[in-house]
Amino acid sequence: GAGDDDDEQGLANVSEAVPHLIFDNFGTKLGLRVKNILQHLFPSGAKKDGKRVMTFSNQGEFVEFRHHTYTKGKGRGDSLTLAEA
Repeated sequence: GAGDDDDEQGLANVSEAVPHLIFDNFGTKLGLRVKNILQHLFPSGAKKDGKRVMTFSNQGEFVEFRHHTYTKGKGRGDSLTLAEA
């Protein structure tokens, strides 16, 4: 099925959990407006232990979008392992 193809490419399965949102370089008046619009596309209330992250990065005239899930390493130093969804 379609999920098998994703696993072969090293992509993570998409969770239905509310994602944590990260915004980079949205400091101008227009950038703040775009950020506000993007924030309203997702429900509020990401759980502290949620494993889903969406990053929006404003690069010139383009907004780059990345969707990741992550797992925390065990022990001190807690490394993170990202998987693109």
